[in-house]
Amino acid sequence: MLDIRHLRYFVCVVDMGSLSKAAGALSISQPSLSQQVSAMEYQLGVPLLLRSAAGVRPTDAGLKLYRHGRMCSDRCRKWRLMSSPKEGALSAR
Repeated sequence: MLDIRHLRYFVCVVDMGSLSKAAGALSISQPSLSQQVSAMEYQLGVPLLLRSAAGVRPTDAGLKLYRHGRMCSDRCRKWRLMSSPKEGALSAR
């Protein structure tokens, strides 16, 4: 089952264009991130990334997932900001 963490990882990989750069940005090992992406591809039944020596880029299915993942990630970030202790309480923005 995919969760927000998987989406966040995938979005970072696409943004960075590299599994190793994304792993560094996410503070996880590259093999672990690669396994996570492979597991996502297996669960969804489609390849999400085209891998080459120059890096990675999303397939058509990967681009669709990226767009939705970006939107979810942005909404979660906004939620965290709205519900931060500095705000005092949830705001209805």
